[in-house]
Amino acid sequence: MSGAPFDPPREDPEAPEVLEGRLDRVGVESYFRDLDELAEIDQVLVRWVDTMRESAATTLEESRDAVRSGTAHAVQIRYRYGEETWCDTLLADDKGHRILRVRS
Repeated sequence: MSGAPFDPPREDPEAPEVLEGRLDRVGVESYFRDLDELAEIDQVLVRWVDTMRESAATTLEESRDAVRSGTAHAVQIRYRYGEETWCDTLLADDKGHRILRVRS
């Protein structure tokens, strides 16, 4: 092996930027309230904790209830805010919820 420095992987200029964050219980409530009041919802999908249930399309309110009750493992929400379209994925974990956001 040569002593050449490691070349970091090149970012794909075509790939969308993924933003990541964490939400506590209060943050999750605020997130759903903001979506309800400010965004135009296109699609909501829930992946249930109960693995026997298939992922299903639902409403924003039903997905919020599933997150509150802990019956949702993940929620994916496609929406429009302003002139842009977004896709958020909210994932439950032992520290609260992780959120991934992609402009689509």
